[in-house]
Amino acid sequence: MNKTMNTSMNKTMNTTMNTTMNTTMNTTMNTTMNTSMNKTSNIDALSVNHFLIYFIIGLFFKKQYKIIFILSLLWEIFEYSISHIDFTKNIIIKYWFIPEKYWNEPCSNKIFDIIINMIGYWIGNKIILCKL
Repeated sequence: MNKTMNTSMNKTMNTTMNTTMNTTMNTTMNTTMNTSMNKTSNIDALSVNHFLIYFIIGLFFKKQYKIIFILSLLWEIFEYSISHIDFTKNIIIKYWFIPEKYWNEPCSNKIFDIIINMIGYWIGNKIILCKL
């Protein structure tokens, strides 16, 4: 009887330990995977829009780097401000078609937006349009 009881207890303990270990490992792996997959990149889908807008501005307004940089900086400050005031944030979430992850972004992304703006402007500024 003692041998049967030991065998039964060992099986129960092994099953419990295996279940606990598997659950813990699965939870840890899932958390790690979700965290690494949800990291936001400094360059996102709207970076293309930033580039194109400032590229077009560069086509028409030549050698205005200081003004364009200030414009770009002011836009990012404006974007940051409206995304951190509850009243405006709720309005944007309710009515704007662009998902929150693109406009409520970390400061590092805003810096990259300004860099992309200036690259777009610089390239647009280098292109000479034909005069008709």
